[in-house]
Amino acid sequence: MGRQRHNDLVVQDNRVSRSHARFEYRKGKFVLIDQSTNGTYVFIRGKKGMNLKQDELPVHGNGIIGLGRKVTPDSPQAIHFTII
Repeated sequence: MGRQRHNDLVVQDNRVSRSHARFEYRKGKFVLIDQSTNGTYVFIRGKKGMNLKQDELPVHGNGIIGLGRKVTPDSPQAIHFTII
Protein backbone atom coordinates (compact mmCIF):
# COMPACT_ATOMS: atom_id res chain seq x y z
CA MET A 1 0.00 0.00 0.00
CA GLY A 2 1.30 3.44 -0.82
CA ARG A 3 1.40 6.36 -3.25
CA GLN A 4 3.48 4.75 -6.00
CA ARG A 5 1.79 2.97 -8.88
CA HIS A 6 3.60 -0.33 -8.26
CA ASN A 7 1.59 -0.88 -5.05
CA ASP A 8 -1.40 -3.23 -5.09
CA LEU A 9 -3.40 -0.55 -3.25
CA VAL A 10 -2.54 2.99 -4.40
CA VAL A 11 -3.55 5.84 -2.08
CA GLN A 12 -3.09 9.43 -3.25
CA ASP A 13 -2.63 11.35 0.00
CA ASN A 14 0.29 13.51 1.18
CA ARG A 15 0.42 11.65 4.51
CA VAL A 16 0.96 8.32 2.73
CA SER A 17 4.52 7.24 1.87
CA ARG A 18 5.47 5.93 -1.55
CA SER A 19 5.68 2.40 -0.10
CA HIS A 20 3.76 2.89 3.13
CA ALA A 21 2.89 -0.58 4.43
CA ARG A 22 2.53 -4.18 3.32
CA PHE A 23 1.00 -7.46 4.39
CA GLU A 24 2.96 -10.69 4.66
CA TYR A 25 1.63 -14.17 5.36
CA ARG A 26 3.85 -15.99 7.86
CA LYS A 27 3.27 -19.28 9.63
CA GLY A 28 -0.48 -19.16 9.04
CA LYS A 29 -0.93 -15.52 10.08
CA PHE A 30 -1.15 -12.18 8.28
CA VAL A 31 1.30 -9.54 9.47
CA LEU A 32 0.97 -5.81 8.72
CA ILE A 33 4.38 -4.15 8.31
CA ASP A 34 4.71 -0.36 8.46
CA GLN A 35 7.54 1.07 6.32
CA SER A 36 6.41 4.69 6.41
CA THR A 37 7.43 8.07 7.72
CA ASN A 38 4.05 8.93 9.27
CA GLY A 39 3.08 5.52 10.66
CA THR A 40 0.02 3.33 10.27
CA TYR A 41 -2.96 3.32 12.62
CA VAL A 42 -4.52 -0.11 13.20
CA PHE A 43 -7.72 -0.93 15.05
CA ILE A 44 -8.69 -4.60 15.43
CA ARG A 45 -12.22 -5.13 16.72
CA GLY A 46 -12.15 -5.99 20.42
CA LYS A 47 -8.70 -4.46 20.98
CA LYS A 48 -7.26 -0.98 21.49
CA GLY A 49 -6.17 0.96 18.43
CA MET A 50 -2.45 1.41 17.98
CA ASN A 51 0.02 3.32 15.87
CA LEU A 52 2.72 1.34 14.11
CA LYS A 53 5.87 3.14 13.07
CA GLN A 54 8.56 1.08 11.40
CA ASP A 55 7.08 -1.94 13.19
CA GLU A 56 4.83 -4.90 12.48
CA LEU A 57 1.69 -6.42 13.93
CA PRO A 58 -0.11 -9.75 13.39
CA VAL A 59 -3.67 -8.92 12.28
CA HIS A 60 -6.79 -11.05 12.49
CA GLY A 61 -10.56 -10.72 12.49
CA ASN A 62 -12.10 -7.37 11.52
CA GLY A 63 -10.65 -3.92 11.74
CA ILE A 64 -9.56 -0.71 10.09
CA ILE A 65 -6.26 0.72 8.93
CA GLY A 66 -5.33 4.38 8.54
CA LEU A 67 -2.26 5.24 6.50
CA GLY A 68 -0.50 8.21 8.08
CA ARG A 69 -3.43 9.11 10.33
CA LYS A 70 -5.82 7.86 12.99
CA VAL A 71 -9.17 6.86 11.47
CA THR A 72 -12.61 5.81 12.65
CA PRO A 73 -14.88 3.30 10.89
CA ASP A 74 -16.74 6.23 9.29
CA SER A 75 -13.60 8.02 8.03
CA PRO A 76 -13.39 8.17 4.24
CA GLN A 77 -9.67 7.31 4.56
CA ALA A 78 -10.32 4.11 6.57
CA ILE A 79 -9.26 0.84 4.98
CA HIS A 80 -11.57 -1.87 6.31
CA PHE A 81 -10.30 -5.44 6.52
CA THR A 82 -11.65 -8.88 7.38
CA ILE A 83 -9.34 -11.85 7.75
CA ILE A 84 -11.08 -15.21 7.77
